[in-house]
Amino acid sequence: MRLSRAFLLLVCLQAAHSTEEFSFGLYQLLPYFRPFGDDAAEAFLIGNALVVGFGFWCYYFRVKPGAASAPVWATGWAVIEIANGILHPTWSLMAGQYIPGTVTAPLLLAAGIYLISRIASESNASRPASLIP
Repeated sequence: MRLSRAFLLLVCLQAAHSTEEFSFGLYQLLPYFRPFGDDAAEAFLIGNALVVGFGFWCYYFRVKPGAASAPVWATGWAVIEIANGILHPTWSLMAGQYIPGTVTAPLLLAAGIYLISRIASESNASRPASLIP
């Protein structure tokens, strides 16, 4: 799978992850959404839509066209999603209960690791062969 497809997979999984978080009310557990009061759900939805929208922007305008900065954008996303994939299950284990986002988090972890491997693979493939064996 090419880097661009691996990146697109990660963004689509983030969309599924955001859907799980919203559907099961993660915004109710996060203190920074409390100032929004009754609009906490709406604020959370807008925030996640912006994140996913930014992911698609990165895909269409940086990663898919193969911009020189594509590996940097993809690495940034991979690192964030790997952290997301680790933090949700950890939080659930520490809380002793399901935390919204925990079901899809391992998919983000796996996709993030896979994306890092694609970045490394494509980076190695584009390097000139060494003259010294």
